[in-house]
Amino acid sequence: MTDALPRVTVDEFLARSPCWGSARVRAAAGRRRKRWSAEDVLRLRSVPAEDRLWVVLSRQMLPGWILRLFAADCASRALGRVESPDPRSVEAVRVARDYALGVADEGALRRARASAYASAYAASSSAYDAAYDAASAYAASRASASASASASASAAAAERDTQVGRLLGLIAWARREGRLV
Repeated sequence: MTDALPRVTVDEFLARSPCWGSARVRAAAGRRRKRWSAEDVLRLRSVPAEDRLWVVLSRQMLPGWILRLFAADCASRALGRVESPDPRSVEAVRVARDYALGVADEGALRRARASAYASAYAASSSAYDAAYDAASAYAASRASASASASASASAAAAERDTQVGRLLGLIAWARREGRLV
């Protein structure tokens, strides 16, 4: 499978109703080019990473299999932050990645998804108990909330920058492998 990165005009992009307005979009785009690929947008350092990701994470800008690989990468990173992730969730991510690469079929993807949903459902009852316990501790932790919020916002911004880099890496990998022109 070889795909080309779609290219859109600024007007086609504006038809998606970005929250940051047409003047800002036109200013970021400048007069450098008439049509933009996802890679072009991801390299616009004058635009916040969150906005660049919002623009490119759609089938209008990237082939579905790249979106699936990126989603699997994000899920894998999230599972890596869990002390002992449920093996069914880990397997679902692996199968989703294999499906994106054409190695697994839709049946395998459906089975892995159903197993991961069962895992999430089983975890939800213990999450309810944990949430109840956490609610009682809320008042004690309120004093440090603003410092935590600032650190959390910083971590989220860093993660979005990492995601931009990982998506650019995926595009470069797909080109080297001859899957993308």
